[in-house]
Amino acid sequence: MPVIRHHAVGQQPCSRAIDGLFQDPLERLVVLVFLKDRHPRVGAIEEFSFRRWLQNECERLGVQEFPPTNFRRPVTFEGTRLALERALRKRLEQTFYMVGPAMSAYMLCDWQLWLWREGLTAVFANFKLDSFHEAFVKKFGKGVIPADEEGFAHWWHDLLPDLPPRLANECIWLAVEKKLVDPWTVPIGGPPTNDDHKIKDREEVKEEMRQILIGRAKQRQTIPYTDLVAQIKAIDLPRNSPALWNMLGEISTEEDAAGRGMLTVIVVHGQGDTLPGAGFFKLARRLGRHVSDKTTCWVEELRRVHGYWAKDDRHCIMLGKTDMGEMLVIIPCGQSKVWDDQPDRGPVKARDAYTGTPFRMNRAYAEAFASRWVILSAKYGFISPDFLIPGPYNVTFKKRATNPVGLTMLIAQIKELRLDEASRIIGLGGKEYRAMIERAFAPFDCSLVFPFSGLPIGLAMQATKNAIQTGSPLGERSHP
Repeated sequence: MPVIRHHAVGQQPCSRAIDGLFQDPLERLVVLVFLKDRHPRVGAIEEFSFRRWLQNECERLGVQEFPPTNFRRPVTFEGTRLALERALRKRLEQTFYMVGPAMSAYMLCDWQLWLWREGLTAVFANFKLDSFHEAFVKKFGKGVIPADEEGFAHWWHDLLPDLPPRLANECIWLAVEKKLVDPWTVPIGGPPTNDDHKIKDREEVKEEMRQILIGRAKQRQTIPYTDLVAQIKAIDLPRNSPALWNMLGEISTEEDAAGRGMLTVIVVHGQGDTLPGAGFFKLARRLGRHVSDKTTCWVEELRRVHGYWAKDDRHCIMLGKTDMGEMLVIIPCGQSKVWDDQPDRGPVKARDAYTGTPFRMNRAYAEAFASRWVILSAKYGFISPDFLIPGPYNVTFKKRATNPVGLTMLIAQIKELRLDEASRIIGLGGKEYRAMIERAFAPFDCSLVFPFSGLPIGLAMQATKNAIQTGSPLGERSHP
């Protein structure tokens, strides 16, 4: 990519002028620009590394870990609290010639996307707001989707909290570049209108929908929106029909009033976050549910609805639970912690201390299936969800220098907490956590299962979510 400029900062060109943004990149972006500040401290071009520059800037902003695990954490920049990614962009604009807001975003967002794909950082908000993106959103967003960068990111995260808006940004660019859409000239229709008047017997359609959903609930399953509308025979109802949304809302309101929970919790997106739509959570809030954590809200409501309609003991048999034992789920702690955003917050229960998406998904899995669950902390060992963590820490099994908990202590905790008495033990997390669980339980005669072991973190999270949706804790694969 861009032309490499010669004799920068008065030196000869060098292949080491800019390190790649990625250690193992999907693509290599080579960017060489003139430094605005040509002070001698910058050094010769052979000594300049963009990666080292980013690391130094993170340290200046108070972030010692690199690459950062949370680009949305607040930092202080010139007396103002900003997200780390915004502060880094401003430093890029201050430091390099011909780098403005769009280019500064582009210099970071592909690196961030690779880090996210590899499970090295949390979901981020940064993306390049180019003319393609603006024209596309203004044309096809129909006034509902914000066209500005911050507004679009907020809208996207509200809709798909587990995915970075950079994905939408790239898909839009590819669609326009390959002439699949033309946001400048292709006419589009107006926003969808309420088509309730076209339905002769709304109650008949609602009852048909209700029976479809009850059938799925009895099997402890979910159903995508597209599959639901395809099964409705009383009327040809489009997926984006306001009439559909209204009737789903009425069904959930009526079912909840009857004490059976919000039945439409089982209607989910077929792709993406695989959660119900935004309208469900708005209704859930009105009905008194806590929706600050949408995944937790969804899991709790799904359990309520499944628990009412699935009257048999199929679920317990599938889990391997018996009257003689219990299902224990062990989940890993997380890098992102509540103190990243609230540094002055005091002690916090372990279940609420870790804020990253992997931990929240694993916790939802444990709450859905386990009769008992614990967290494996690299600092504290096996701890209950109500264990009070006094404050922030940075200990990992990956780095012995951080002094993680030892095997002897883990074995002692298993005895003290009587974890070995569980009839089956399911372990989640990466290879380091699986290895520690296996070593700690080696002296005991326990059945250990790691259903998603070996999957990349993105696929593991998807498999975990699918397991919750289908009521199948072992998913489609099992690694004994």
